[in-house]
Amino acid sequence: VGIVNEAVEDGVGIGWIAGTHGVAYSHAGLLALLHRLKLVYRKPDLVSANPRIKSGGGPARQEAFIADYERLLTGLGSGEAVVFADAVHPTHQARAVGCWAPAEEKIAIAPASGRDRLNIHGAVNLGTGQTQMLEVAAADAQSTIALLIAILAAYPSKRPIHVFLDNARYHHACLVRQWLVRDTLAARLTFACLNSGCEASLSGDRRESATV
Repeated sequence: VGIVNEAVEDGVGIGWIAGTHGVAYSHAGLLALLHRLKLVYRKPDLVSANPRIKSGGGPARQEAFIADYERLLTGLGSGEAVVFADAVHPTHQARAVGCWAPAEEKIAIAPASGRDRLNIHGAVNLGTGQTQMLEVAAADAQSTIALLIAILAAYPSKRPIHVFLDNARYHHACLVRQWLVRDTLAARLTFACLNSGCEASLSGDRRESATV
């Protein structure tokens, strides 16, 4: 597949076919050959590196989330705010480009998982466009706490601040839960998770012992 893509993308590949196999193709002729071989040009799917994770939880769950989110926005008071928080690693994500392959063949690539270059822990308010962006050595419990402090500082008069985040382990780590119990300002935060598992850990009883 790689040779075919190179052959179509540049004249060097077409020249390689001519030199190796003694057959000269024009760009249009090579495209016609690929179609005769029942190959199609398409982009591979980006699949999770963890086969146990299913993206989005299915249409029903996505629709339920959208309905809950719209209800939250409809009833949002003037003293409240909603932000979405996440960590991103832009230099490490694989970029899916097109390739020629048999129409019936599934093609997919796993995203990169490196964490040794650029790590950004941030939050965005979709209503105002306001952001908090922290460049950190690693996305972990400490960077989560730093981000929550930055959110509190950005909305000094808002209560509650609804924070949407995913179920990454560092978002509901023991250190984060301990900080939520200790810091009185953290009582202004409420949490909603994009996947199940962390609401109870973060928005549960703040009176629990900080040694949990």
